[in-house]
Amino acid sequence: MANKNNPTKKQRIDLMAIFFGVMLSSFVVGCLVGNIEPYIGDGTAATALRTGLYVMIGATMVINGTVLLAQYLSRRTTVFRTVAAVLWPLTVIIGGLVCAVVAIPYQIYNIIRIAANKSGKEPAASNNE
Repeated sequence: MANKNNPTKKQRIDLMAIFFGVMLSSFVVGCLVGNIEPYIGDGTAATALRTGLYVMIGATMVINGTVLLAQYLSRRTTVFRTVAAVLWPLTVIIGGLVCAVVAIPYQIYNIIRIAANKSGKEPAASNNE
């Protein structure tokens, strides 16, 4: 993001578009994969929907985690980024676990910030977004 401390409304909307696009497309792909009877399950609609839900959650966390980890690392010093690059397996594991937990709450936060900005009153900005 260009403005590292306070993302603009357009940047928040772009991030949400990516997030919801990944959710929708991965759900559809998961449902199609879950419909392959001899390989995945019994060919019922429940199996297809369950597989679609699992794929959607996984893909959403991976994509959102990648974006949030990149934003986090872009705000750090060169020394920190170098250490994170050298210890990349640890960085990926910790970043993935943290982003798996905060993926949905962060998008809810974005919706609140966009709605507050639309009504003309922007909540107090924090430097740790």
